[in-house]
Amino acid sequence: MATSGGERVITASPIPIAGGRVVAAPFQFYLDGADHLRVEGWNTATGAAVQVFGRFLNEQGQVEVFAHVLPLTNDRLRATEDFAMGRGFILNLVATVTGATSLIGQTFARLSVIRGFTGATIVLGTLLQGYVTSQQGLGWPGSPIQASTEGGGYPRAITGTTPPAGASVSEACPTGARWDLQAFHCGLTADATVVTRTVYLTTTRGGVHRFAQTHPQQALASQTPDWFWAGGVPTETLINNWYVTAGLPTPTILLGSDEIRVLVLNIQAGDQIRDVTYLVEEWLEIE
Repeated sequence: MATSGGERVITASPIPIAGGRVVAAPFQFYLDGADHLRVEGWNTATGAAVQVFGRFLNEQGQVEVFAHVLPLTNDRLRATEDFAMGRGFILNLVATVTGATSLIGQTFARLSVIRGFTGATIVLGTLLQGYVTSQQGLGWPGSPIQASTEGGGYPRAITGTTPPAGASVSEACPTGARWDLQAFHCGLTADATVVTRTVYLTTTRGGVHRFAQTHPQQALASQTPDWFWAGGVPTETLINNWYVTAGLPTPTILLGSDEIRVLVLNIQAGDQIRDVTYLVEEWLEIE
């Protein structure tokens, strides 16, 4: 410590493990040999893996470059692996996607410092967390910690399941996903039974209806109407005599196991619902 004119200058004391060098911010995480790096990922893109690069200042004061790859499944389930680090300081980290051209909303990564390597472990700190692609990565230090439901999601166009004749439509949000339903379409090929069919779309959670939107376009015997619903439009928007769009609440949020159902009042045994397609914005629901 030196003084001059009433001012004090405090010289940092080098840490022995740093090879006689002064370790300053942003080296928040000193690893003492019992601390390691955990890589986690959630994903819907086929073939994707989280790729991690970094630099590590070891106990001899040497900078080591390391790389780890964590293969991911495409079913939104968590994949994880712990990597031994030794004694020293993590200098920086970068996480990207390899093996797939995933988009924002498809691959979510988290990098943490943990204590312990086998058996029970403790998470000491999260370094990186957010969506990654092959071209847009996360970097530590620098990138903010992001929740999986922040920002825009991944736009998905889904071809639904064609139900048996005389049955209604039921489409479920997958476990591990959060959907914002933006548009829905299905058609009907009605049999020759003389009766008026009225259709409505509803979403359910735990079997309980959350809302219902009746479609203004009805179907009579032997007709083949197409029904559309979309967010951000009035309750009824006429395109032409056959194509009418009904509105949806904005947003229409669905969680895992929530259902989108299309019910037809007076549906007949020979009536066939067809061409089920819909648009959603999807986020990964990290638990």
